[in-house]
Amino acid sequence: SISINQVFCPAGNGKFFDDIIGAVYIEPNEDYVAQTSKDKVIERLFITDYEIKRLLDDAEFHDTPSLPEIKKRNSSKTLNSQAKFIKSLLWIHYGEDVANNPRQHLEAKSSGSGVILSDFETYGLKAPSGVTVDGWLKFIDVEKTSEAD
Repeated sequence: SISINQVFCPAGNGKFFDDIIGAVYIEPNEDYVAQTSKDKVIERLFITDYEIKRLLDDAEFHDTPSLPEIKKRNSSKTLNSQAKFIKSLLWIHYGEDVANNPRQHLEAKSSGSGVILSDFETYGLKAPSGVTVDGWLKFIDVEKTSEAD
């Protein structure tokens, strides 16, 4: 079993051993440790009611830990594919000029033709900023198949 060379005394009578008097040196018997199962160790483990109460009381004052948010960053390949898709849809629906110059078509009708903005308003949708969409699509080329004219 275990031989204790010196004994310690918790000064608080089990109150989390706030003030420990003395020192402990524990020398385990290696054969005994090898034969001891976790179940036997747990059977011998005890926590006083005072310690349980203190743990529960302390827990009320601390926020429950939560996992950090994981923000997945899209690869540039994914972002480029998304931009190609958006630009291709604009091309299909509005034509080449609108797809290549989306900014002026998302601004107020007085400063540009506002074709895209007008459709957003018709369907009661909030349109993205023309500057934003222009930034997404500025250096993106629509890929055509050889069958397209």
